[in-house]
Amino acid sequence: MRILIDMDEVLVHILDDWLYCYNHDYDDDKKLEDIKSWTVHNWVKPECGTKIYEYLNIEGFYRDMQPIEGAIDGVKKLIELGHDVVIVSACPITAPGSYAEKLEWIKEWMPFFPLKSFISCHRKDLVVGDVLLDDGAHNLKNFPEHRVCMDRPWNREEKEIDFRVYNWEEFIDHIEWLASYAYDIELYSSINRELR
Repeated sequence: MRILIDMDEVLVHILDDWLYCYNHDYDDDKKLEDIKSWTVHNWVKPECGTKIYEYLNIEGFYRDMQPIEGAIDGVKKLIELGHDVVIVSACPITAPGSYAEKLEWIKEWMPFFPLKSFISCHRKDLVVGDVLLDDGAHNLKNFPEHRVCMDRPWNREEKEIDFRVYNWEEFIDHIEWLASYAYDIELYSSINRELR
């Protein structure tokens, strides 16, 4: 199968550093669990508001993220199992260095990963794949094939997914199940669409 994997909050912790910067500057104590929707600016102090997104433009911001537990071994396992793994991640238009920083992160943390299999885009539904693992409900909603949601506080109300996982171990188990029972991915995809 071709498995598309999001980067931010699926492979790497972005909220930890993001909220650290915000908390430091605005004397607050927000945590990942406090962000209940994709619109992060709704969960910070009004005096910060949409300025929260300016932190994403800081040079080096994407370079220093820490990997999510199990993510690196999980990607390696998927590749070893013979799947075509593609990292599909949005790079903010306002942060021109973010693309290079994400590539640098991959080179450092996942030297086994082929960089030609990294795609920067905002419309993930346009990328051909059999499975999409993402934390963004808007990405999953429009994806035409199997949609797997990495559980986060901001996506817990999302219903338009096919499967929810809480960690990388569960995702690997799910992919192995798909590979075992859905031996014909075309057949699986057509059945999956009919069930929606």
